[in-house]
Amino acid sequence: MHTPYTVNFPASFAFAQWGAGVLLVAIVLFYRYGSTAARATMVGGIALAVVAYDLEPLTALVGVTATVDTLRLVLTLAATCGTVSAVLARKPRIAVVSVGAQVALWYVSRHVSESSLELCALHLAWLGVVVGLCARAGDDDSATAPDAQEASYRSHDWSAFALAVLVACMVCVFVMRRRDASADEWAYTYQAAAFAKGRVYGRAAPCGDAFRSFYVFEVAGHLFSQYTPGWPFFIAPLVRLGLVWLSGPLSFGLMVVGIARLARSVARGNGRTDAPAVPEIVRASGTWAAVLAGLGTMTLINAGSRYPHVFVAALYAWSLEALLQASSPATDPRLRWRWGLLLGGAAAMMLATRPADGALLGLGITVAFVASIVNRRLDLRTCAAAAGLFGLVSLLVLCILRLQLGVWFKTGYSLAATIYPWLTLTYSIPEPNEWKVALPLATGAYCWWPVSVPLGLAGLAFVRGHSQVVVAAFAVGFLAFIGYYESVNYGRGQDWGYGPRYLLPIIVPLSVGSALALAPLGIKDGPRELPHRFAFERSSPAALVVLSIVTAWMGIVPLVWPTVTSHLRSHAALADAIARAHLRNAIVLFRPGFTGVDWLDLTENLPLNLYPNQDVIIAAERSADTAECVQAAFPKRTLFRAIGAGDDIRFVGR
Repeated sequence: MHTPYTVNFPASFAFAQWGAGVLLVAIVLFYRYGSTAARATMVGGIALAVVAYDLEPLTALVGVTATVDTLRLVLTLAATCGTVSAVLARKPRIAVVSVGAQVALWYVSRHVSESSLELCALHLAWLGVVVGLCARAGDDDSATAPDAQEASYRSHDWSAFALAVLVACMVCVFVMRRRDASADEWAYTYQAAAFAKGRVYGRAAPCGDAFRSFYVFEVAGHLFSQYTPGWPFFIAPLVRLGLVWLSGPLSFGLMVVGIARLARSVARGNGRTDAPAVPEIVRASGTWAAVLAGLGTMTLINAGSRYPHVFVAALYAWSLEALLQASSPATDPRLRWRWGLLLGGAAAMMLATRPADGALLGLGITVAFVASIVNRRLDLRTCAAAAGLFGLVSLLVLCILRLQLGVWFKTGYSLAATIYPWLTLTYSIPEPNEWKVALPLATGAYCWWPVSVPLGLAGLAFVRGHSQVVVAAFAVGFLAFIGYYESVNYGRGQDWGYGPRYLLPIIVPLSVGSALALAPLGIKDGPRELPHRFAFERSSPAALVVLSIVTAWMGIVPLVWPTVTSHLRSHAALADAIARAHLRNAIVLFRPGFTGVDWLDLTENLPLNLYPNQDVIIAAERSADTAECVQAAFPKRTLFRAIGAGDDIRFVGR
């Protein structure tokens, strides 16, 4: 399984691009900004951006051969339609901005190479921004509902959590088969197993490299994961209970609820300060955010794995939600310090889980935090609570790393380059065909569906008032985040899977923005003119949205999930064979190369000194005396050798 993570790249992209185009058309029809001519021009631009990915059938009708220049021309016309739409809608400032963006898009389309589908997605994303700006500018008289109290969202959030966990569990059990598919996932599991026993590392076993695992490193006889402790902290109790496979689904439930709450908070603070938020729109924002984030095609695959990227997205959403709650005048002053604790703890855990992600996304959170202090929205007690817990968690992580490595202010990442020279991290400006790697507009279009970049940007363009501090946090954080991953050389080649997982936290702002754009659809107390429309006219955009989400999702999933199951099948072949054989109190030897998987991926043993009674110990037979050494180290275990490959792996006694 390699990029683009699908068995059919053009078809997967087509489903997502058409779906995103229909979503934007629904927004244009619903908000009715400007004149009919303005809206028709925008729909024409959206259509051009959608069909541009496959121009050959259209150009063949007029006897023209489609080329890269033809694609650029069509995309330029699409962007021009956006500018003309703003002019016809009498939005001169938006039109000026659109002209500037057209120049940038023209330059980008001539600079990048081998990225035709990415250029199509980029132009559609820009049209989403124009739609959002025009709809926002044309909606100045909206959302003036009578003063009403919001009902409790407790049952809503618990339902969202339960459904998200259930769906992720189904993916984990039936698609992922509760297996890990990489040495990375096992390294997290190993470290969590050590934490579950109250230790920060395991002890090195005898027999040289026989028990060595890819990302479990040894220093002075200490064995520990390359990765920092944040994610292993979370999954350690589940390892103790024998339910480690639940770690992904539970983090997915936390992410979905965090995004839903954040969308409600942004909707509540959106708009003029003298106009109360419409409770129905606030509630709908949370519901839409939960649905969109909870159905992500490859987000669900990550949720079924033991990778921490979903957990990082959850911590990011809860950090911003805690900041908004702590700085909201509606929050009980006596309880704000609790939100400060959540802010500090979630931000520190994000840093402890993936340091680069936590630091870069944390830049945006810091900007929003400082802005809230300057605007006197945060009191001293809340700031102290946030800073105090952040410091305590960070100190705990530093002490654990010190115990593991024997030095301060280093992580297991520092050892990787000395063990695997190809893992050395270097930085450079991407080549023209490499920009798409860290900004996966095409692959992300179907890997994150129904989270949509064009619709998400349209919704974020709606935001006004105090909620703009969140948009600023998004902008600062993700400019740094994407800029960093653009500069890193590692990963510019092929990556085997789970979608563009390094960029997965971007679904937080995109889900929130999409929810803000969709929330008023079908709501009785939405924009003031809506109750006077015919029922069909009010509901047809919502029907378009549902239709596009469902049909595209059903088209994409059969094209991307088989790549996951194929990789899992080969990676887990040895583990599956052991399970079928019902081995107990055994040692399984294998010779490197007997399957297509790297031998360092197969030695999946919990810390041997902490878990001496695990059913099977797996060892790589790297030398002629490995069998004797292993048998001497574990004399009470029966030794078997694995032979064969794939579904035909068998075990023979020594």
